[in-house]
Parts: sequence; structure tokens; C-alpha cells
Amino acid sequence: MQTHSNSAQPSIGVAVVGTGFGQKVHIPAFQAHPDTHIVAVYNRNLDKARAIAATHNIPHAAEDLEAIVALSQVQDIAISTPPFLHYEMAQWVLNAGKHLFLEKPTTITAIEAKELYRLTQAQGVQTTLNFEFRYVPAWMHLHNLMVQGYVGNTRLIKIDWLVGGRADPQKPWSWHASRDLGGAP
Repeated sequence: MQTHSNSAQPSIGVAVVGTGFGQKVHIPAFQAHPDTHIVAVYNRNLDKARAIAATHNIPHAAEDLEAIVALSQVQDIAISTPPFLHYEMAQWVLNAGKHLFLEKPTTITAIEAKELYRLTQAQGVQTTLNFEFRYVPAWMHLHNLMVQGYVGNTRLIKIDWLVGGRADPQKPWSWHASRDLGGAP
């Protein structure tokens, strides 16, 4: 591990697996954090992985997850691939003894999620599930109102939040529109 110049704490070497959301959100976030540095990036297309690595000054690029987990400089792997890939990829990461930062949803099934939990415990590593919408200002405001008792005794809250992702008819359909692949049609 490298040591950050402003800290005696070692810097955590991170690999980013998945370069859609990973490139837009995870790479900038890990690069901005003083206690992490990105060691590698994975994309199933090696040329694309290399281009992303060059753009973001990341030393390693790979099209093979086994190559990523084998890097000794990598302590943590951030997975932001489509959900139907999470279970198998997370197993590789955890079996390699690496920490895991996993984009939601954890897996396609609760059985798979429980198995990843058991594997995390057996390996003695940390796993964190990312839910980036937790800090949306409107949701934070609702949380504050709830804590203040503004709505009284709460039994159930159901929020339907419409986002513009499908508002563009030119945008191609992807795993987002398939329940079997981890999306919600």
C-alpha cells in the first residue's frame, strides 16, 4: 500500500470493475479521496480498459477479472457492472481475500446475497454495498422530517421516484429493463 502524503495511514489500492457508472462515479470518487488510489481498471474489452486507464492515469488495465484480483497492489475492488454479473464477480473478489465495494443491488437473489455474506465472513474481509441515492437532498430532507416526528408514527414508506433515464427514446434498452438481469421493467 502507498502512504498518502498528508497522512500516516496507508492508501488503499482500488481496482474499478465496470466502466459505465464506474468511470462516471467510482473513478472520480476514489481519485478524490485522500486514502485511496486506483491501481487498475477492468472492462471486458481490453482496448476500452486501456483507453480508460490512460485517460485517468491508472497504471493497470485488464479484460480478465482474475488478472485484477491477482494484483498485489489491489486491496479493494469496486464492482459496478450490471447486477446479473455481481454474484460471480464478487465471489472471485472475496475468494481472493480482497475487500469489496459493490454497487447495488447486491445480487439477483437473496440466496446469492446470503452466500456472499457467508463468504465475506469466512474470508475476514469487508464488503460495502453502495447506494448513491442515499444522500439525495430531497431524501435527506424527508429523513429529517421523519426524525422530527413531522408525519407522526410511521408504519410504511413507499417512494416511487421517476428518473429521466428512460425519457430519451433514442437510448438503447439494456439490462435495466430486464428483471432477470437485475433491472426493473
